[in-house]
Amino acid sequence: MDGMEYGNDITITCAGGNHPRLRSLSQYLTYEGLLDGAPCHKINQDILDRIARYQGRIPTYLVRPTERPGEPPYATPFGPSAYLPRRQCTGLFDLGGWWLEIVWFQDNWAPPIDPSVLEHLEGLDFMALAFDEVGSW
Repeated sequence: MDGMEYGNDITITCAGGNHPRLRSLSQYLTYEGLLDGAPCHKINQDILDRIARYQGRIPTYLVRPTERPGEPPYATPFGPSAYLPRRQCTGLFDLGGWWLEIVWFQDNWAPPIDPSVLEHLEGLDFMALAFDEVGSW
């Protein structure tokens, strides 16, 4: 099963039938540190842009979340309120010495990984994006 635990390992399924293993997982509240008011599209886009821009030694792949309107809608200085899922998850995945950091959003703490994220990752070419620990030294 995708995104499930095998023994002590959690794996995902990617394109080509690859099954990278989750090696570490960090989770944060998406709006942790938002001091006042409601988030809006501009704030959400800033959060996503920061993730997409960061390229440390290990590449980062962002699973872009769906933004939903605030209910009830609130006016913010930058437009109507809009929300991303409540949790930002950052997983470090390994496939035989190839490493990739994957960032996704979901409403509940992981695991389990949200089924819509797992479905998206089935089309991910892990090997084309991952960092080869040995060959990159």
